[in-house]
Amino acid sequence: MTAELPTAESVVRALLGAAADSTEESALCDVAMRAGLMWLCPCGRINHTGPVLRCQDCHRDRYYSPGVGEEYTYVLGDYAHETARVLGAGFGAESGYLGAYGHIWGPSGGESLRLWVDAEAGDESRLRIALTDGIDDGHEIDLPGGAPNDGAELRTVAEIIAATIRANYTL
Repeated sequence: MTAELPTAESVVRALLGAAADSTEESALCDVAMRAGLMWLCPCGRINHTGPVLRCQDCHRDRYYSPGVGEEYTYVLGDYAHETARVLGAGFGAESGYLGAYGHIWGPSGGESLRLWVDAEAGDESRLRIALTDGIDDGHEIDLPGGAPNDGAELRTVAEIIAATIRANYTL
């Protein structure tokens, strides 16, 4: 017979000595996180309490500490360069600061696009591309397999980005 595991809310209530109906769960979670009794995985999706050492979504260890180049194989500047190659002759790209974003421009030499991770979406598998002058709201680009790990996956991501550019921009 297997015992049913307690919910995060019930564990937090027990750790904090909270009455069953005294406080909202989100407030309890905030207190527990500040007290070091609960942690938020880098994937941003699951709060864990107690002895849980591995995220149930992304399977990272609680004390995840990757070596250099182990967490992400490519920076966003690499995505931009590969996208320019997919778009063809006359397109170019450059990396932003430390590769944290990329710029892509077309043969006209006019406007360029900026490619970045949409941190507000809270999801590493969502990119955003928009004109660098900020006159449009941009377009979301979902990466179905998450961050690419090899050249073939990077090419697939670049093709998705290129298709978004072709459908929405004239550079």
